[in-house]
Amino acid sequence: MTDPTNSQSSQNNHVSSTHPIVSINGEILPKGSAFVSVFDRGFTRGDGLFETIKVQNYQPWYLDEHLQRMIDSSSVIGIECPSQLKSWVQNAISHAQKVKADVGVLRITLSRGVQELFSFSGDNHIKPTLVIVLYSTPDIPDSLYDDGISVEVSGIRRDPRNPTSYIKSLSYTDSIIAAQRARSNGFDDAILLNVDGFVAEGTASNVFVVIDDVIRTPGRIHGILPGVTRSVVMELAKELEIPLAERELSLEELLNSHEAFFTSSIRGIVPIVKIGDYNLGQGTPGTITKKIIATYNKLDTRQFPVKLV
Repeated sequence: MTDPTNSQSSQNNHVSSTHPIVSINGEILPKGSAFVSVFDRGFTRGDGLFETIKVQNYQPWYLDEHLQRMIDSSSVIGIECPSQLKSWVQNAISHAQKVKADVGVLRITLSRGVQELFSFSGDNHIKPTLVIVLYSTPDIPDSLYDDGISVEVSGIRRDPRNPTSYIKSLSYTDSIIAAQRARSNGFDDAILLNVDGFVAEGTASNVFVVIDDVIRTPGRIHGILPGVTRSVVMELAKELEIPLAERELSLEELLNSHEAFFTSSIRGIVPIVKIGDYNLGQGTPGTITKKIIATYNKLDTRQFPVKLV
């Protein structure tokens, strides 16, 4: 693959369709020239936030909701979110469309910024670093939705009293460990309980179950991220007149559920058909899950606003 910094297309401000579009603090840069400092606190401390957003036909899904979540989360950890956030995102998307880049995912990363003195608490006068990357959609096999996935219940716990449980922090180590352990044990992913023993979420997703034709999902008070796709599914359930309860969910209820599924921005709605040694229902994606997936896949986000809950 040719480096865009050495290609004729880069000299004409064009980027190969296979290259990601990168913007750092509002400046569009060729992939080979896009770097952040080794002293950036996002690297040295995991001190920052991120959002991952689905893009379709150069239109980000639920952009305002994702950006508002980042702004709200930045106030929790004391990082000043740049006022140009949305305009920088729109500029990167416009550039991607101009050069006809293959775009399916938008990743926004906000760190506290560069601090050469390794202060633990950070300096309020540091300039934040805002990185935007647009890249192609990862290959997601149809079997993920047709056959569903297996998960294990992780021994790693979420803590509802920890404020980072409710934000998309750069520090994702616990989720990575849970996912790695699950895969080494022969499962596709993991479900995490909270420290009180109730169901919280997946490693990078929210979780829903179906019991007696009622959809159930843990509430925010149980230590979960307020997912955008989670909120969409809750609105869809109302439109489809499927009863939904936001409430605590015990491990026993999880294992005895008839259906279950994960929600996330890039993979959408993924059926869970096995939890540990327990098959859910017939061991195939359930009727309500498939109905939610079919409706979700027909969405036009420009006509379907949601409020994060």
